[in-house]
Amino acid sequence: MREQWPEFVKYKESAKAVQRSAKNKDNAKKKKYHHHMGTGGYKSAVPKWEAMEADLRARGITPGTDNGLRDQSTGGTGTGER
Repeated sequence: MREQWPEFVKYKESAKAVQRSAKNKDNAKKKKYHHHMGTGGYKSAVPKWEAMEADLRARGITPGTDNGLRDQSTGGTGTGER
C-alpha cells in the first residue's frame, strides 16, 4: 500500500482526476432522491415488509401494498430481479 501511495496522489492531483471530481461533485449536488434501504437492499427489506404486512392483516388492516405496486416494481420476486 505504501509503495502505491505516491502514484495514487499523483493521479488524484492530475487534471483528469480533478476534472472528474468536479463533475461528480456537481452531479451529487443535483441528486434529489437518496436511498434509505441500507446495505441489504430489497433482499433484506422484503422480509421485513412482509412481516409488517402480515401483522397488519392479523389486526384486520388491509396494507396499501395490496394493490400490487411493489410486485410490479420487482417483477414479483421481491429482489429487484426479473
